[in-house]
Amino acid sequence: MPAKAPRTAADIHIAIICALPLEATAVQGILDADHKHIRPDPADDNSYTVGSIGEHHVVVVHLSGVAGVPDATAAEQIKSSFPDIRLALVSGICGAVPRYTAPFEAKERYIHLGDLVISTLLVQVDTGIETDSRLDGSDWAEDNLDRPSRLIDSLLAKLQTKRHRSELAQEVSKMLHILGRQDEDCIYPGYKSDILFKSSYMHKHQAAAGCKKCQSGKLESCEKARLTLCTQLGCSLAASEIRPARPSLDGNGMYQPDVHLGRISTGHRVIRSAVYRDSLAETLGVCAFEMGGGNAWGLYPCLVIKGVSDYADSHKSYQWQLYAAAVAAAGLKVLLLDHWLDQSLSPP
Repeated sequence: MPAKAPRTAADIHIAIICALPLEATAVQGILDADHKHIRPDPADDNSYTVGSIGEHHVVVVHLSGVAGVPDATAAEQIKSSFPDIRLALVSGICGAVPRYTAPFEAKERYIHLGDLVISTLLVQVDTGIETDSRLDGSDWAEDNLDRPSRLIDSLLAKLQTKRHRSELAQEVSKMLHILGRQDEDCIYPGYKSDILFKSSYMHKHQAAAGCKKCQSGKLESCEKARLTLCTQLGCSLAASEIRPARPSLDGNGMYQPDVHLGRISTGHRVIRSAVYRDSLAETLGVCAFEMGGGNAWGLYPCLVIKGVSDYADSHKSYQWQLYAAAVAAAGLKVLLLDHWLDQSLSPP
């Protein structure tokens, strides 16, 4: 049932925070209605899109901070424009740890590109990583961010059951099928391009290219290499890891993302080193890395919902980023439509 149009900004109870434009674009694609008559505080420097998802009024927050990460001022300004936000959802893309142990299952699970990751805890990590060679771990610090919401705890307990995780995965798959009819970015890129390279194998120009930085012997690559596809650089499949196959098709033959719940690392830099990824994952027990969730987590009851676009290494793909953003948006919509009722967001 569509929601009645909100009268004022005080009628908006859910903030959807996106660190990148492609993430916001994906969320805009799942809105059931736009409410352009709602205006933010004139002193607010943030940009917003106000709309509805089912019966829920939401505001999409378009961030403009460094690397798309909200600073404390930007996060506080959301409160000035939308004073009755009761839930924040951070939607977008993340880099994943290929293998992790789910604490509520006590067994190792594999993550693939295009899977959906939902936060049980956010770990603040100031990595400072700008190149692939800074791997000593001296530039990060852990800070577990508390989640002050029984509402979130209850939902996560529900999703930790196999039945509800399976149902969520099925509904996300159906949502992606619908979105894919309207936008090709929402179509699964294909398992052949889901390649996990060994941690020591860098995404860089081969020797024949004559790039001094890529051939320096260090764990780093040039900017041009970073912007070039693996197929164009000649990244060797011989350096890829063999992983157990998993069922990836639903009953209708559509690709079905798997759903993962776990600790997520949040910071101010993109992780581009698989060696560093493995070190952080082992130390912090995280299953994914994201940007954009830290400050929102401290202001509101918050859930981070991310699609996996890469393995937190140097091998990244814009095509997978677009699809992963769509996966996160689809997961967000399914959670709101199927798992949240209006009374769940009533004021205390």
